[in-house]
Amino acid sequence: MTRSGTTSNDAGAEMATLEGGGERLGVLPLRDTVVFPEAVVPVLVGKERSKALVAALVEDDQPVLVLTATRGDADEPGPDSLESIGTVARIVQLFQFPDGKYRLVVKGEGRVSIDSYTQTHPFLRADVRRLGEATASSPRLEALQRELTSSFTKLVDLTPYLSDESAAIAEETQGPSQLADFVAASLNLDLETKQSLLEMLDVEERLERLVRITAQELEIVEMGSRIQQEVASEFEQSQREAILRKQLDAIRRELGEADASEGEVAELRARLEAADLPEEARKEADRELSRMEKLP
Repeated sequence: MTRSGTTSNDAGAEMATLEGGGERLGVLPLRDTVVFPEAVVPVLVGKERSKALVAALVEDDQPVLVLTATRGDADEPGPDSLESIGTVARIVQLFQFPDGKYRLVVKGEGRVSIDSYTQTHPFLRADVRRLGEATASSPRLEALQRELTSSFTKLVDLTPYLSDESAAIAEETQGPSQLADFVAASLNLDLETKQSLLEMLDVEERLERLVRITAQELEIVEMGSRIQQEVASEFEQSQREAILRKQLDAIRRELGEADASEGEVAELRARLEAADLPEEARKEADRELSRMEKLP
């Protein structure tokens, strides 16, 4: 763990191995973030309970359980506000600010489920168990992996918030579960969707969901691109028409036609205003008058 500006604390956040293979871990609640296995995520820690946990972990270099708070609006999320499935993570970088807050960089290791909370003060601690994944190899799984890689690569080309190296990482990622987690962590999805993807232990189901999500994102991005092109084209056309009208007015003035034609158009427009025509007839009359206005 890389540390800067940290202080020693012996509050005891050690991991305990329990009977049946379970573990006892300190819990770090996160409000707006879902951490996936293998994902590297920056975290700002400012709440007192979370700061107490981080201080206890500084010297031990033990894993921590990161859980997303998606229920309730408590200032310091407790067990009732946290999801029951989260990610075991390691703190790979840590910096303590002068005001006592911490900036962490954590790396996810694996999915876990909460069995029970064993402590709430000075920080949360829980007994957890690691979650296995259903990853039976099959042609369909391979096809889904290839499709997700392809659609994600296309999305990287069209989406500013995805870096170019993201496509290279996706193409180099071998395991289907690792690919699904990388794509899920990279996409700009709402918290509920990310949490549901974290909870999907069937890798084929997770890949299918992400293939649908990336396809929908591609459709939205491509539609937005077409709309921008249409708007730009209409703007260029209106600019071109404005320039041509100015040139035509200049030619008319040179030929001495401007005053006469403008007077006739103004007279006709005044008579049109006074006629009080039905809406459809008025539209057609305005259209014909505009055409006449452009004629020499």
